[in-house]
Amino acid sequence: MLKKRFPVAVFSLSLLFIVFHLPVNLLSVTYGQVPSPRQNPTRPPLPGITVTPQPEATPIPVNPMLSAGGYHSLALDSTGSVWSWGKNTQGQLGRSDDNDKPGKVIVEDEEVVFASVAAGENHSLALSSSGEVWAWGENDDGQLGDNSTNESDTPLKIDSFYFEPTDENDTVIATAIAAGKNHSLALLPDGSVYAWGSNENGQLGQSFLTESLIPLKVEELSDTVIVAIAAGDDHSLALSEDGEVYAWGSNKKGQLGDESISDISHTPVSIEELEEIQSIAAGGTFNLALDNDGNVWAWGNNELGQAGNSSGGILNEPAQIVNLSTIDKIAAGESHSLAIKSETIYAWGNGKDGQLGIGLKLTTSIPQKLSKPREAMGIAGGKLHSLALDANGEVWAWGNNSYGQLGIQNEKTNLKPSKIKTDVDGNAFRLFDE
Repeated sequence: MLKKRFPVAVFSLSLLFIVFHLPVNLLSVTYGQVPSPRQNPTRPPLPGITVTPQPEATPIPVNPMLSAGGYHSLALDSTGSVWSWGKNTQGQLGRSDDNDKPGKVIVEDEEVVFASVAAGENHSLALSSSGEVWAWGENDDGQLGDNSTNESDTPLKIDSFYFEPTDENDTVIATAIAAGKNHSLALLPDGSVYAWGSNENGQLGQSFLTESLIPLKVEELSDTVIVAIAAGDDHSLALSEDGEVYAWGSNKKGQLGDESISDISHTPVSIEELEEIQSIAAGGTFNLALDNDGNVWAWGNNELGQAGNSSGGILNEPAQIVNLSTIDKIAAGESHSLAIKSETIYAWGNGKDGQLGIGLKLTTSIPQKLSKPREAMGIAGGKLHSLALDANGEVWAWGNNSYGQLGIQNEKTNLKPSKIKTDVDGNAFRLFDE
């Protein structure tokens, strides 16, 4: 169990270079691509040595889902294909054709079945059914994890030797992914967490680094089995198998939830107020947690009511949202929140761009019930827009559409949920058949 942290002293370091194949700036970690023999799948067997084939890992199941980024959107269909639409100035769509309607992301020279997707501010992640992590889009801080700062408009596979599986028979690299503003997270089968990209606010769980161009293990969580991860603008969350929540990174808006006044923590801290949590969601500078009884807890920035508390301001510790109960799913946008209760969507927080979907540009801390879509199965919150998936496999969108992130042509703002269409004949965009 992690102990509560003490305030961390801030040190000023001058730049220092050492020789390791290439010069390495200790404030920006990058390594030469030299995998260990144990992890190198192309290493030939030694003479006289019989190599026993390793058993194949069980594929990660494909579950259709949505993810909303800064100004772009991602969708995963039942066949394991990824679709994207919206802003594409940094290649975050993973394709170069029209961006105001869904288009399929193509992986060159490989047939890949994807199992989940995650949209960051201007970059995207996808997890294959075999556990490989793929990334594309902006890469100024190394958030693509490919040991460079070059953006990419095509998916790049992160080299598996950056991860350290504890079992040589375990061929699955990762089981979950999360994308923040300029950083990325991955969860491994053994419950360990890896992070890469910007570390300006400690969101990678590393000290003395401003960024990392490759995945690094969050060592402080090594004794804790993590089952879920989430990434905010400049902070990170993890949920343990015991239902406990850990947070690290920026705390300027109280997003660590531990009542501390420190601006940054490079070390994960346990949020003692939370118990028996089943799922987590990280917004821009606030967080949501859903407990086993269906209650929703929120903490961090509440200046626009996104934490569901009428007090406004900042919540330095979790508080239960009193207007919600028996909730099934939660999602957090930049400054608004979403929840599903009995297949009905509720929304609260910043609604200045219509992202609440209630027909008004209203900002409120009181959860509002949406009239559609009915039979909601999935939700996602972006910077200024929202997405939903219904039981028919159809995708709905509302809020700001300045970059085509709603998949709706010629409309800048949509105050109510509308179905995304795939063509001029009005056929609905579906992630699965009825």
